[in-house]
Amino acid sequence: MTPLKHRTILAAAIVSATFMTSTIQARTCSGNADVVGSYGYFGSRGGAFLAGATPPGTTAAGATILIPTGATTPPTTITGSNTPYGRFVTGLANNGAFSAAGRITFDGTGSVYASSTSGALLLNTLAGSYTVSSDCSIKISLNDAFGTSATTGTTGATVTLEGEVTDNRIEAVVTGANAAGATVTFVRTTQANSCSNANIQGNYSIVGNGFGLATTGGTTTTAGAFSPGANGTLGAPFNLLGRFTADGSGNLVADSTVTPSPLKRTLTGTYTVNVDCTGTAMLVDTGGITRNVSFVLVNDSNRCVSGPNSGSQSIQFVFTDSGFVGNGSASRQ
Repeated sequence: MTPLKHRTILAAAIVSATFMTSTIQARTCSGNADVVGSYGYFGSRGGAFLAGATPPGTTAAGATILIPTGATTPPTTITGSNTPYGRFVTGLANNGAFSAAGRITFDGTGSVYASSTSGALLLNTLAGSYTVSSDCSIKISLNDAFGTSATTGTTGATVTLEGEVTDNRIEAVVTGANAAGATVTFVRTTQANSCSNANIQGNYSIVGNGFGLATTGGTTTTAGAFSPGANGTLGAPFNLLGRFTADGSGNLVADSTVTPSPLKRTLTGTYTVNVDCTGTAMLVDTGGITRNVSFVLVNDSNRCVSGPNSGSQSIQFVFTDSGFVGNGSASRQ
């Protein structure tokens, strides 16, 4: 082989390798139009953090609960409307423990709309604004439009969030010292209307965690789907891991007697899906623990999963019993 031919082949190989080498590029967004449509929101602030947990099914002592110090001055109490969206924004604006779920709409041009009632199809009240940057970061300003009173001149709670846009999801945190510690997830719903109990049918896995205040009556050590953590003067955290079977008609039924779960983590109960894809459910585990939740059916179509359930909706929820905060999700198995 001549030297010239050898150099020609080597140069061609280098050029070919250059074009075949993948280039890592940051994701970019075109602007507010990248966030448009109906989204479920899930906001929470635990108020206390668990340093360790009691092993499920035992009475062994757990680690102490750490309480965040927060601001050096007492927080300003912010009040709002007695609406689902109002309680959500007010919970974010204050620094107390809370969890809330519901549905809002991003219009694709920078405005946020909400409804004063749960289960409503029309989200036609202007309740905030947002701006999506080219790097897919997002700033959101929410206000409790239903807490404004022309008679008294008072206005509802307001809050500002910063987050990141990822496919059908926005992960955000609340800015400001008073409201620190709250996190919010916005997830695109598959549809904005025409949902019913039939949308939840089949076998689901479920996972979640939360905190129960001491005034709610303490905890149990029964090895069911709900597992308690260390019980302290404030109360006790808990986690949830289990499964349920939905019949499509509003009932969570026990496992088939032919194939019962050996882990004793099966949940039963009831559920109701509203036409706007929000809903409520009562979960009961084998130890007799009952928890009520509020949920939204959200879109899982862009998850990196395969199989017959890769395009199904998942259930994102928050606990709603008095004295309990926390959240979780359930996915079709």
